[in-house]
Order: sequence, then structure tokens, then C-alpha cells
Amino acid sequence: MIQDTKKQTIINKLTLLDTSNYRIRKHHLTGKYKQEPRRYRTHLAEVYDKLEYDDLVRLWELKGDE
Repeated sequence: MIQDTKKQTIINKLTLLDTSNYRIRKHHLTGKYKQEPRRYRTHLAEVYDKLEYDDLVRLWELKGDE
């Protein structure tokens, strides 16, 4: 149960980070603010949810945040 909560917390942080990176990349490429596609975070969360907890922790570490 606790690991499920931790897993969801990491998934939430990863999707926020990926959404932020998407916006930054689009702004850098076009010079304009571009919102991510509809349900972008939801789709990312679905993919991340298929990963094991340890894989998510490793991914979080690789992305270099916290």
C-alpha cells in the first residue's frame, strides 16, 4: 500500500516534469508558448504505471530531479 502511494507520487512528479519539458522545448523551437496535447499527462501516467516501482525510481534519478 505504501509503495503504491510512493509509486503514484513518482508518476505524478514524472508527468509534471515531462509536461514542463514539453512546453519548454516547444517554446524554444517555435518562440511561442504551446500547450501540450490534450490528456498528455494522463497518457504518460498510463505508460509509467506499467513500470515497476524500482524502474520509476531509476527513471526519476536519470532525469536528474531531486
